[in-house]
Amino acid sequence: MSKHFFRAKVPGWPPLEVDAGWDRPQQHFYLNVTAPGPPEEEDTSTSACTTCKS
Repeated sequence: MSKHFFRAKVPGWPPLEVDAGWDRPQQHFYLNVTAPGPPEEEDTSTSACTTCKS
């Protein structure tokens, strides 16, 4: 598999991440363009276990 990754700047858009390449096993090209957002917050909630013993 060949893979190329780069970041692109387009006026009026947030920075874009581009991932392109050739998938040899599946015999096709692929292209993914994403606009990364803010990092997702981790789930800090705790679940209560009613059957757990301390």
